[in-house]
Amino acid sequence: MKFWTVLIIALSLFCLFSFSVNAKDVNAKDVYVKSGAGGTGESVSDPVGFISHAVNLLGDAGGTVYVVGEYPLTSNFTVPEISGDITFKGLNGGSLSLSADIYGTVNTNDNVITFDLPVTVATAEDRYIFGGYNSITFGDNFAVISKNGGMLNFYGGVSVAKAEKNAFEGITNLPYNIVVNAGTFNNFTGGNFRSTISGMYGSIAAPISITVNGGTFGVAGDYPTDSNNKNYKTFSVSGMSILASDATLTVNGGTFNCPIYIQGRTDTIPQSVSAHSLQKHLDKDFYAMDGDISVNITGGIFNGGMIGAYYTHASYTQLLRGNFDVNISGGTFKEGTKVDATQVKAYEGENKKATLTYSNVSNITPVRFDIVNGETVEYDEPIRVVFIGDSVTEGYVHSAAGVSRLTDSYPAKFLSYAEAAGEEVVVGNYGISGSGFLPSNAYYYGNRVTWNIVSEETDPDYVFMAMGLNDAQGAGGTNGGLETFAERLEYFSSVMGEYSSVKKVFITNAIINNDPSSCSMFTNRVATAMRPIQERVANKLAAVDSRFVLFDLCGFTREMAITEELFKDDNGIIHEYAHPARAGHDFMGLCCYNAAFKGEYVPDEYRLTDIYVSDSGNPYGKGTADDPISAIDYAFTLMKPDVEVTLHIVGTVTIAGGSSGGNAALSMAPSKLTVVGEGTDAVLSMPLANTFKIYTDTKFDNLTLKGALAIVCGYNNIEITDSVKIDGTWDFYAGYNVYTTADPFTTATFDTVESASSDKDCIVTINGGTYKNFCLGNGRAAAKAPFGTYSGTMTATIGANVTVGNTNSAVLYGINGRNYLTGTINATINNWGDRVINEYVPIGSVDASTVYEPASNTGDINITLADGVDNDVIVACDFDGNGKVTVNDFLISLKYCVNGFDTEKAANYYGQTKLDSLRNVIAIAKKAVK
Repeated sequence: MKFWTVLIIALSLFCLFSFSVNAKDVNAKDVYVKSGAGGTGESVSDPVGFISHAVNLLGDAGGTVYVVGEYPLTSNFTVPEISGDITFKGLNGGSLSLSADIYGTVNTNDNVITFDLPVTVATAEDRYIFGGYNSITFGDNFAVISKNGGMLNFYGGVSVAKAEKNAFEGITNLPYNIVVNAGTFNNFTGGNFRSTISGMYGSIAAPISITVNGGTFGVAGDYPTDSNNKNYKTFSVSGMSILASDATLTVNGGTFNCPIYIQGRTDTIPQSVSAHSLQKHLDKDFYAMDGDISVNITGGIFNGGMIGAYYTHASYTQLLRGNFDVNISGGTFKEGTKVDATQVKAYEGENKKATLTYSNVSNITPVRFDIVNGETVEYDEPIRVVFIGDSVTEGYVHSAAGVSRLTDSYPAKFLSYAEAAGEEVVVGNYGISGSGFLPSNAYYYGNRVTWNIVSEETDPDYVFMAMGLNDAQGAGGTNGGLETFAERLEYFSSVMGEYSSVKKVFITNAIINNDPSSCSMFTNRVATAMRPIQERVANKLAAVDSRFVLFDLCGFTREMAITEELFKDDNGIIHEYAHPARAGHDFMGLCCYNAAFKGEYVPDEYRLTDIYVSDSGNPYGKGTADDPISAIDYAFTLMKPDVEVTLHIVGTVTIAGGSSGGNAALSMAPSKLTVVGEGTDAVLSMPLANTFKIYTDTKFDNLTLKGALAIVCGYNNIEITDSVKIDGTWDFYAGYNVYTTADPFTTATFDTVESASSDKDCIVTINGGTYKNFCLGNGRAAAKAPFGTYSGTMTATIGANVTVGNTNSAVLYGINGRNYLTGTINATINNWGDRVINEYVPIGSVDASTVYEPASNTGDINITLADGVDNDVIVACDFDGNGKVTVNDFLISLKYCVNGFDTEKAANYYGQTKLDSLRNVIAIAKKAVK
């Protein structure tokens, strides 16, 4: 390019730049304000009376507001967002007297707000300036005077009192700069202030720069820096926000009476915050701390004892993934000052470093830098531990119990025990109240930013997986819920195990958490389904990878729970039975410490193979004949898993269930459960209209079953001896009771085709009882319920003392249930009452979206009638009524397909009233020639 061409371009750019600057200077205004005045604001002798009016007079180009004399701010003042810069200066003793706070409107551009005048904190309470992510300068004339003891706090972001759905004022993706030349600050941060624990957990997703040339920060005192659960005011770059971008801290002067941290203290992150914070921004730009950080110190006085990368505490504590470069060439440091790069750790495979260069200074102790003054350093990482769970893990408890989540939750107590033992541990508490691994929960853990952070940004050594309490309702409700929870617990645990850093994943079981005097269907589901699922998943993973272990937290806390000490506050008062109080959390923290550092995963053997229960016994008896247990859900906790267990019924025993339409269950923990009555008056009672669920191979003997609507056996081996009586008329399903599918899932609707299906071989022996609806397969509870398939081999015996379908209202009786059959059912029938025997029960109503395909039934039903049993058997597809399916039935079906179905033959065709598919006709042909 020729010289003259270059010169012309350069001159053009210079003129453009000069015009832009001059235009801004020309349009910027000076406005004067004095409290009580009534002028135009155009001169010091004609000021306006209100500072908000003065700012408005500046217009969009900005300018300088000159404060004449002391101006009292008695209500919160918001600096508007404009294109130009705004400067506040004092004239004739001009200052701001703060009885309220100053807010910058959330930034949308790159203007600068400058405070270059004294301020007086006029109240006994602290006052605040919030920058709103604007670039802020505290000028040489800025000073802070405390009049009544209050101090000034500065937050470069916003104040968030409540996390609101679709509210994102806690997030910025525009860069901003903060410059401090003078002033005295109690707490100083570049990011947000969460004024309550329900405040938004925001994000700084653009570069932030803080330059300190002067000023005083913090209050002189002792700041213990050894603990990784710190709680005091500091100087930090991020404040209570995620620092998700680059950051630069430059210190040329000033006095720091407090520690300095780059990533500030986030505080507790409870349920509502996890629900709404960053939910619209579930990408790494907003939750990963992967920016590069530069700290440059040329001067200043540092009395806080720490310049650290991360202000650690027992809440969300993640890693800084980018470069962390600290350069110190001047300044005066308290003896033993730590310059600490702990929590700076690159993603696996990336070459990010923590580098420290220092000269001309003393009293510095480098901690965990990869490179110090050009030399590579070897060091040990701290032990990182994360806790995943629900409200118990989060530390929620009734407010009257006086429990602090950050200091009293069992993850925090775990940290305390570890530190007392000399271990350096960093804890991340990622518990969310009300959460679970099933989508039926109001707070599904998998779609919270919490899961993204803990599964990607923590690199833990130990993981405590304490999830399931809120999932018990769904997991205990349907087979689909049970299978889904097991799959998801395995999935979430396995994902955490993918960290190369992980030494152990502790899968805990649910603690005893309810008053025995108010047992419910919920506690029954926790006892019968949830704990056994948790144990089975843990053992399944452990069989493949020894890093996964079952941590029997229920067993360790059992004694403390049954004496109620787990739930008593410091004054011995129990406010609730769902969540442990302080002493309970303390003991749980100790148990977790013993698991991680002493290998104590399961307590001494307390499980039993023979347990006596009686409503007249003690809630937490020994389970012996002399000391039976009345709280049967507690008895389920004592059942030894994966072996045969006998439950002895003494007198009447009541299993809790729903008041109507719920279910009660027996524990799935044993490999086989024998329920036997002692004496002649044993009764096992459930609430009326409940479903009685069987989770494992089960035998009933010498007792009366009372109260339930139906018994559902889940294709387990089931035996009901001839000594068993049924009070009332029950339904019997050898398979599952299948509920509606839905999206999203609800508590009762986890069933899918897969969960409604089974390939288990089983033996069903029914020698006692009277049953209305009866089938050796599934029931369906709604028109949208899916059709599963039974592909195993079932051997069934219906004894002479059994009566099936003895009432006129019976509508669902036969052999195969409301499901497809591709396996085999061999049924020996010794009594059936006066009803015909259907090979296939009617399928019931269907929704338009639910299709039943008769051709899917390719299995066999073989019925043997004992001597003296005189019943008609309705054979599926036997349209001519000769007791078997022949070519003639095929020809009849072909006619039905063409000319329409004879609806009087519905009983012969799975209860269907039409045959309109050649596929189904072909299936009948195959059946005829089989």
